Amino acid sequence: MKHCFSSIPAVFFGAACLTLMFSSCSDKTEAEIDWGTMSDAEQTATDASEDAQTTVEAGDDAGLDTEGDDASGQGGEEEDVDAGECTDAGDDAGESMDSGASDAGAGCTQADQYCNEDDNGGMRCKNGSWVPWTCREGTKCSRADSGYLSCVDDGTGSDAGSGPDTPAQFSFGTLNCTTRDTYTTPGGSKLRRCITTIGGVAMKVFGPAKVSGGPLTLAIYLHGDGAAPYTDNLAPKYQGDWAAKQTDLLYVVARAPNGCAWWRAVSPVYSSCSNGQYASNPQDTAGKNADALKAAIDGLRGALDIDESKTLYAGSSGGSIMLTASWIPRYGDAYPGAYVLECGGEEPWDDFLWDEDGIADVVRMTFVYGTGERLYDDIRDAYKFYDRLGVDAWLIKEEPTNAQSDHCNYDQLGNVTLHWTGYY
Repeated sequence: MKHCFSSIPAVFFGAACLTLMFSSCSDKTEAEIDWGTMSDAEQTATDASEDAQTTVEAGDDAGLDTEGDDASGQGGEEEDVDAGECTDAGDDAGESMDSGASDAGAGCTQADQYCNEDDNGGMRCKNGSWVPWTCREGTKCSRADSGYLSCVDDGTGSDAGSGPDTPAQFSFGTLNCTTRDTYTTPGGSKLRRCITTIGGVAMKVFGPAKVSGGPLTLAIYLHGDGAAPYTDNLAPKYQGDWAAKQTDLLYVVARAPNGCAWWRAVSPVYSSCSNGQYASNPQDTAGKNADALKAAIDGLRGALDIDESKTLYAGSSGGSIMLTASWIPRYGDAYPGAYVLECGGEEPWDDFLWDEDGIADVVRMTFVYGTGERLYDDIRDAYKFYDRLGVDAWLIKEEPTNAQSDHCNYDQLGNVTLHWTGYY
């Protein structure tokens, strides 16, 4: 594989190396990461005019979720993208042009996308320039299901894997499971489940439905305040069917050490979040939640054969805040990964504990928020911070499925898998 260097972030495409303009390529080293390619939803320009937003400080209910059984908005209608048209960023009149590869490097806006279903690829707009992208083997570029440019199963079965395909055959290695059972997804798929606690982090660990004999990819989700995606199984409800279709995927839903909020101090610990007492825990500026997450991931790696070169991370609200403000500045270099950050995110609370000059090699990020999101200013500032460091970061706006809510008011649980697919 080749590693490409150019004036825009590099994009990796399996065995192919595609860049814009006149880029140079060198052989990829073992230390570098094979990222896959984002199959992006509508990309929202940072400077686009928004509805009036209200800034909410981290200490003022910043992680509060509206994640009741129906609050995720599953099945809501998503915003469509005009995939065949690129608009010059400096032309208010919106003059259109052909968005094929011949226009690479021409001006465009970040909302512009181009999908060619015949060759399994397309173009996306990043910082005013076109960037090529493609779908991994076994999937194809499509807009049919959601209105988004996404990678969907192409029907060839090339991602089916080999070996055991029944959940009972997955043993969880040396994990100390307090409970072992089989979880049935809403779509009828069955995943072997282990409930365990490592480093103060309770986890529901779902074994892969398909294995190839190679190392597993860890995909770990962190809930928002109240922990309903963990305690009420809302995360696997909306993410489990996707996990069941992947090969060699270890899907984990992790509970905050204090039981309720990933961005608040780890103690006191609460068995129930319903009375809101956890809101008295101060902001975790000491990074104890990040330390606990590190211990949990180390424990999973010690018990199972997990690929340590790339992890899929995701969070909602307070989970996203902890990842951007505490985890990445502390451990982002040693635990490289791709991040899907739903309805939350903040700039780092403290200095990086590692040399962030190399952050673009170990971190990819997608920030997502709904129209009217009350944490928008913090999310935007976090996006700008990491984008300035050179991270391949994206800021995406969703139309709300719950117009009465001003926080996490779209399908923020199911949306995770849309973007994990692009990174996996």
